[in-house]
Amino acid sequence: METTTNLNNKVYLCYSTLNKVFIDSLCKKLQKEGFLGIADGTELMQGKEVLSVQEAIKKCSYFVLIISNEFGEHMQEEYRIALEYKLNILVFLKSDLFRDGQISRKFDNRLVTLWEDENDLSLKVAETMIGFRYKYPERGYQFEILVEDLFKSYGCDTKRTSYTRDSGYDIYAEKDGKKFYIEAKSVRSKIIGRQSIMSALGMADILELKSDEFFIVVTANVLPNLMREKVKTMEKFLIIDIGELLYLVQKNEELKYRLLSFVEFTTDDIEIKEPIDFLRLFDLSYENKDISIDDKRAINQLLGEVNAWDQDKRTSTEYEKFCTQVLRVLFSRDLTLWQEQQKSNDDLYRFDLICKIKDDVTSAFWKFLGEYFRTKYVIFEFKNYNEVITQREIYTTEKYLYAKALRRVAIIISCNGSDDNAKKAIKGTLRENGKLILNLSNRDLANMLEYELNGNSASEYLYNILDELLIELEK
Repeated sequence: METTTNLNNKVYLCYSTLNKVFIDSLCKKLQKEGFLGIADGTELMQGKEVLSVQEAIKKCSYFVLIISNEFGEHMQEEYRIALEYKLNILVFLKSDLFRDGQISRKFDNRLVTLWEDENDLSLKVAETMIGFRYKYPERGYQFEILVEDLFKSYGCDTKRTSYTRDSGYDIYAEKDGKKFYIEAKSVRSKIIGRQSIMSALGMADILELKSDEFFIVVTANVLPNLMREKVKTMEKFLIIDIGELLYLVQKNEELKYRLLSFVEFTTDDIEIKEPIDFLRLFDLSYENKDISIDDKRAINQLLGEVNAWDQDKRTSTEYEKFCTQVLRVLFSRDLTLWQEQQKSNDDLYRFDLICKIKDDVTSAFWKFLGEYFRTKYVIFEFKNYNEVITQREIYTTEKYLYAKALRRVAIIISCNGSDDNAKKAIKGTLRENGKLILNLSNRDLANMLEYELNGNSASEYLYNILDELLIELEK
């Protein structure tokens, strides 16, 4: 049975013209393993426009460099682009060229896989990519990127190592002569297990850290107290847990919302703690600050933008990005996943955004959806329309909802709301099929932002809309 291709697992294949015939068969082999092989821009198209090589590389998660006779200029340029966009890079070098120091020296800090012939190459590329599918799932990859961006924000030069054979740490960083080996660990549950931390302790011992070297574990979870006490006795070993992470990202709006969107439990009861050892290591100290100041600034900015929104001058893509940004600001503490532009397996339907309700959510509205509508996932659709939406949009969205997939709720956001027939369709869908669809307008977005500014919860605003719908529902 063939593996379903996940369109997020795109692999850009960089090769010389000598391998062009072979590349077609390799793409088919990769597709069977759940990857979309991109040999140039032609497989990634927006409408009828073929993407440039740079755009094609940018949209991929992996970059496979195949060197069979020479490392030509066009290959070097594609390799440079892959480095710029921080793709997972894998190098496959024909064994005959390994002795060519001019080529091999270019990849001194990378794992290079040698191959004899095209059959050998095909097998090794497929095996390597299968390993990535299981060893580096998308969620772990996202957290590694977040942690790397955090250290960059503190002035570090960084390099991720997860594209190579397991080195025992995910990120290498340097700053002011100090060297940091960083392991990023995250689990879906709130508390991280002891064994995950113990394995990192073992790796720190193996590295035999020098005076200017430190091992840092960053986890998006709560660290057990006993493990915290044990770590305090370790030299050159630090752990940053979720409470300290929240402290470190509090001045960086982008990183803060990415972190809150990533964790699958609510952080309302997490104590934000100053990571004293980390700040001392970086020669930093923080002044006490009202964290809500940046939140209010971001909300005011979004409020001004939604009030001035002109759908005639803005594109649908801009509207999708804007609405997603508003939702992240309002509901990052309640929702996780935040997967955009999702297609159904048969490619018949595409919805704009899907989110997952966090396991221990405390917000009354989202908790009510989970308990009474038996849903774990919520679909969002965005309509940058001049006119109000009609029953057609309601019935189209209804097709995305599927009880067995724990996906029974959708929220459609449209510039000007819905007409009477759409409202009737919403009630009919709920009454006959038990599927909940809510429609919000730009005015509703503005009201929710104002709710937050006034110290109230945007979730409460949604609860009021749901109450009104349920109260008015006829038999």
